[in-house]
Amino acid sequence: MLDEDAYDELNGLRNALWSYLTHYKVVRGEHQIPLPFSEC
Repeated sequence: MLDEDAYDELNGLRNALWSYLTHYKVVRGEHQIPLPFSEC
């Protein structure tokens, strides 16, 4: 079981990665470049 500090750190990492992924997808979309992976 994770302690609260470890959980908070992992949650922060997950949120940062999600933000980077969202930005990546938006920029590729703005330049009409398809994503190199399926979102299904």
